[in-house]
Amino acid sequence: MKLPGGFFSCFTNSGIYVQAGGSVVKLDPTDGQSLWRTLEDGGGMWHSAFSSPMLAVLHGKLQLVVQTRSVLAGVDLDSGAVLWSIKVPAFRGMNILNPTIVGNQVFTSSYGGGSFLFEITFDQGAWSVRELWKSPVEGYMSSPIVLAGHIYLHRRDRTFCCIEWATGTVKWTTEKRFGAYWSMVTDGQRILALHQKSDL
Repeated sequence: MKLPGGFFSCFTNSGIYVQAGGSVVKLDPTDGQSLWRTLEDGGGMWHSAFSSPMLAVLHGKLQLVVQTRSVLAGVDLDSGAVLWSIKVPAFRGMNILNPTIVGNQVFTSSYGGGSFLFEITFDQGAWSVRELWKSPVEGYMSSPIVLAGHIYLHRRDRTFCCIEWATGTVKWTTEKRFGAYWSMVTDGQRILALHQKSDL
């Protein structure tokens, strides 16, 4: 099986989930055949968003949470049916960082759009999503870390900030700028960050 370059994916035993070509596709892991295609948006300047699909359990259901060029959505793994979706504004559809899921809430941030916290609900067989708060703070390439009820986000302007999860209040922002983008991990107490020039 040969896969195209430049795709953003996650895996289960039953499928490979890829965001590429202006859509989200499930591939058979044994032979690479397409099993379903969903969230087709026609592509754009870079054809797809750069955000990777994320596996998450929301209200007891395992699903794919994906941020496309224009929407944040939950997708059924077996059928590709869109369970819920909401528009997320972004400059030229350049959604890059991965959605962050805590419980039944999803945080994301977009280039040119701001930061958002959404609540996903499931009631009487129907899914819905609503915005809990919006902040003008813009992330860019770096997926955030969540610790003790706070979001630690490397921003588009290359500063670093701490946002309260529940309210969207910015608790602090660094004055100094560090790198164009970061990769971050945490041990639950400290954050280890590596920027694009390999400084740790």
